[in-house]
Amino acid sequence: KDPADHEATRSSPFLHLDMGSLNGPPTKIAKTKDPADHEATLRVHCAAAYRLAARFGWDTKSIYNHITVRCGEGAKGEPHFLINPFGLDFSEITASSLMKLDLDGNIIDRGNTDLTCNLAGFVIHSAVHAHRPDMHCVIHSHHRDVVTACSTKHGLLPCTLEACKLWPLVSEKIHAFEGISCDEDERERIQKALGDSAEILLMSNHGSVVCGGSVGAALINMLELVNACQTQVSMMQAVGGRVEDLTLVPPEVVSKTRAKAGKVQERTAREVGALEMEAWLRVLDRDDPTYRN
Repeated sequence: KDPADHEATRSSPFLHLDMGSLNGPPTKIAKTKDPADHEATLRVHCAAAYRLAARFGWDTKSIYNHITVRCGEGAKGEPHFLINPFGLDFSEITASSLMKLDLDGNIIDRGNTDLTCNLAGFVIHSAVHAHRPDMHCVIHSHHRDVVTACSTKHGLLPCTLEACKLWPLVSEKIHAFEGISCDEDERERIQKALGDSAEILLMSNHGSVVCGGSVGAALINMLELVNACQTQVSMMQAVGGRVEDLTLVPPEVVSKTRAKAGKVQERTAREVGALEMEAWLRVLDRDDPTYRN
């Protein structure tokens, strides 16, 4: 994957961002426990994603990084999204603790805490939700092996099954590191690097932005990316960092791999990530169902 040309700009469907609005007073919205309620279901799935990320080791072992889920919209059709309150560990997130924001950073629903939102998380995730309405869930992580792979000159390599399955979903451009992502104008560059069809954006010296049409789909993409990068890092260590000593998968086989993965998915007659999400929810319900609270 080639580095992005960060000089190019284009118009973006941004609403004006008032950074001060992240600390504004919340507008509380009564939530229902009815499982048929769409927002209630999204909240449960989003909270589950945080708990799973903590189990999988995708979090930073602190309160940083974010998973967001598109959840409703404003009067003019602008998307709202759920995000973690800044101050809770991933293992503490519950359905009712999630905040709901709009693209201006206004707090639509603060959830059941008195915490606010992390600015960098808002900038990155609002960029994607504004630009890609087809991507309902966005995961931003600083996973060590992903950072390692995307910060080398060759980037992600087609050297594993997981990388081949993901290859068509990864943006051709790598977003160059700009420091902590708290500047409004970086959102346009994130949009440009992600493009109109990719589901995964590698961020040099930073991490990744992984998307999906559902929470389950985004989790599957993230799981595959982490596995691909972990194996690539191990392979590079095994050959002393010499890419020429790796056995890379030919382009025609990469294409076949993705097509075959699609055929396997079709036989399930389910959406990507649906079966996995159901299994993960059963595991969480068995071990610690407090994420549903």
